[in-house]
Amino acid sequence: MKEIRISSAEWSINKKVIAFPRIKDAKKEERDDWKRKYSDLMMKKSLGIIHIGIVSFSISVGISG
Repeated sequence: MKEIRISSAEWSINKKVIAFPRIKDAKKEERDDWKRKYSDLMMKKSLGIIHIGIVSFSISVGISG
């Protein structure tokens, strides 16, 4: 079994299109693993976006205040 590593830098629309249709052919364990990695990545991305939003908000408040 090949291990599939997905780094946020590598993660692109192309990879999503290539990787996810093959889930149907994969074994259940592999499917669960991919889903877990995918959801972890999405969580990290959204947390990163939220963090950037908070930082920029606090900077703008600091400037105006």
